[in-house]
Amino acid sequence: MNDQRQIFIAKVKRFARSKAGLKKIGRIAPETATVLTEHPEYLDICQKKNDPRVAGCYVNSLFGKPFYIGSSGNIYLRLCEHIYNFCKNSAYYGALYTTDIPADFSIFSHGVITDSDRELIEFDAIDRLKPILQYTDPSSPEYGFDKPIASGKTRETIRPDICIYKHLRKKRCNEIKAAYLKGEI
Repeated sequence: MNDQRQIFIAKVKRFARSKAGLKKIGRIAPETATVLTEHPEYLDICQKKNDPRVAGCYVNSLFGKPFYIGSSGNIYLRLCEHIYNFCKNSAYYGALYTTDIPADFSIFSHGVITDSDRELIEFDAIDRLKPILQYTDPSSPEYGFDKPIASGKTRETIRPDICIYKHLRKKRCNEIKAAYLKGEI
């Protein structure tokens, strides 16, 4: 793990262990807050360890719509990372966070310890649920310009768990926020 990542994870852990941070986690991910209250040591299990107590897949939803689907060797720490970014790094989510926005970051598959099994579950969920930050309809004008394409690859060969480009992610977040502020969702 590089130095910047270590610093970020340390901030996330401090946030998750603080009274204010745990309160925010409890509002957005009640199951995670309960588990971390009972087992604070889970935050210290490495995400690459694949411990069955903490490995699995999760879905982050806003306004009842899937926003992002992921998996990790430590879903509790990973969800805390997402919640930290959601609450503290407003530009990352287009400044969506307010206490009244209906957000739900939850675990849907627990104890999945191999990376390949988690990946299959994650990709299936992305295909079925079409999360805002990972899915672009093939008929959309954004399709083909929505994901980073490496040399020699086509849009169709990109892994479905890779998020859309940052500028498009921010645009979609701002569209959701505008619709929310207008009372459309």
